[in-house]
Amino acid sequence: MNAEEIASGAERLSKTLMIEVRHDAHDMQARYAAHARTRSFVLEKILGADEFSRELLERTSVLIEEYVEENGGVRNWNGYKRLNDYFQTIRIIFKWADGGPDPVNKKRVVKIWRMIDHFLSVRANLDEYIELGGFVLQCARDLGDESAATAVKVELLGWAYLTKARRANLPDIERENLLASAEALILEGLAFYQADGDVHGAGVSYKYLGSLAKLRGDYTKAGGYWKQSLQNFESGKGLYDFGTILSEMGDAAYRQGDHKKAIEIHKRRLIFAEALNDPEGISVAMYNLGNVLKDMGRGFEAERHYEKALKFAADASRFDIVGASQYQLGAAWRKRWEIVRADEMTRRAIVTFENNTGIVSRELLDLSAELEVLMRAWKTPHGRVKIWIRKLLATPVLKKR
Repeated sequence: MNAEEIASGAERLSKTLMIEVRHDAHDMQARYAAHARTRSFVLEKILGADEFSRELLERTSVLIEEYVEENGGVRNWNGYKRLNDYFQTIRIIFKWADGGPDPVNKKRVVKIWRMIDHFLSVRANLDEYIELGGFVLQCARDLGDESAATAVKVELLGWAYLTKARRANLPDIERENLLASAEALILEGLAFYQADGDVHGAGVSYKYLGSLAKLRGDYTKAGGYWKQSLQNFESGKGLYDFGTILSEMGDAAYRQGDHKKAIEIHKRRLIFAEALNDPEGISVAMYNLGNVLKDMGRGFEAERHYEKALKFAADASRFDIVGASQYQLGAAWRKRWEIVRADEMTRRAIVTFENNTGIVSRELLDLSAELEVLMRAWKTPHGRVKIWIRKLLATPVLKKR
């Protein structure tokens, strides 16, 4: 049996196991998450024979490189699914390999990570992504590749700690520990980039330091870092980074209560993304504009922006924005007593977060619990009448009268 036969055998066994998984046939994310778990299990079981590991590793590495070169990167869910499958295969092989991977394959790991990191970073479960960071960092260190190791510290681990601190419901001390870990890694990276004359790397470091200062509530310091970062990106190499900094600046203005400035910045971000034909950037800008409009009491406009954000985020496989937009729509419909729509959308949001980021917010769980109670009432004649009355009273036309 050769490596290709092993891989195809794992796929067949995994698909057989999937019959037992009772996910909705239309829920591609949920089906894929279960498929990936069973596939990993099967690979671990059949890779005990070390003689197959090298051949399968080399085959998988080549497939990743060929896919990225042919497609110019990763542009949709199917591409991510395929590359994530390949990368997980490599990790499993390394886990079973006697003595670990050789230098040639360590170079492949670092090269592949740099090819697909951005796509993984916004879609992966954060704890798994942090574990991946340790794996790639060790490969870079073993190779003596300080540049690659620094990139992992800043762009993988530093980013992941920042994002976990922002997304997760954590006690203040645990959140600050994550921010302190991120800060140490990013400052270490900044020092390396400055000594090496790497203007772009320093710009990325400043960008993350600005995000960190914003999370600590120091908007003045954050603005200084972002200004420095934008100056570094004037060379034209940081188009993606330029867009993300605009998003951060707009969010900072929003959190300080300057809605007019926030809308102005997020619209600049939207124009920038549309000019680049960037569905990911469009989804982020639409979502952020929705948040500002909602806070200003312009609920229907906000909903239209969330709906557009949901569409573009799905096209770009930005499942964090997909889930957040689903939550916001569910909350808006609950407020208008559109209980059935709200319940369906909220359930979809929970599935999205569970299958992609692994983190479901307390606010989303509370909304789901409230809707569960209301749905039980909806199923009784008396409860349905009460909900209809409340829905009518919540409409803007009746409110004005």
